[in-house]
Amino acid sequence: VGGNINAGGGFISGNDLLLQGINGSASYIRSTIGSLYLGYGLTNNILVNSTGLTVTGIVAATSFNATSDYRIKQNVHSLCDDASFNVDVLKPVSFVNTQLGKPDIGFIAHEVQEHYPYLVNGVKDGEAMQSLNYTGLIGILVKEIQELKKRVRDLELRTP
Repeated sequence: VGGNINAGGGFISGNDLLLQGINGSASYIRSTIGSLYLGYGLTNNILVNSTGLTVTGIVAATSFNATSDYRIKQNVHSLCDDASFNVDVLKPVSFVNTQLGKPDIGFIAHEVQEHYPYLVNGVKDGEAMQSLNYTGLIGILVKEIQELKKRVRDLELRTP
């Protein structure tokens, strides 16, 4: 679309579609080659491109399912056979999330990256923020719980 087109409460300009809401709020859709950017006001943004989906703000869903089919997995090894997979190296922290302005609990991505690099995307102090695959930590947590339960059972059997 060349120039601007008034779209009744919004306008289209180049690759942008701006939707004007009540009280001066604005939503817009920007399309560039290979990506789609959805924005609302100044804080909640969604970027969809060939590398994935990035959301700045809160994502809420009734359900979330991560693909875990055996057909996408190779070289599968049990964590139970490897003592290096443990929670001892993890440093859980509480913090204030500056993007949301609220307290939260979790991990610092680059600290997890030192021990489990494949669970972290991005590099420390890189242009893009690092992200952490919290779902990937579940396997380590389950392994550690299983080991603790086994130790408790063994101890209980020894106690007269």
